[in-house]
Amino acid sequence: YKREEIRIQAWENHQKAKAEAEMRRTE
Repeated sequence: YKREEIRIQAWENHQKAKAEAEMRRTE
């Protein structure tokens, strides 16, 4: 059962999206 893996994936995606939003804002 991979619920933990999915949660980690979602967290990584969230962090990536946050970082991209930060970069776009500073540009």
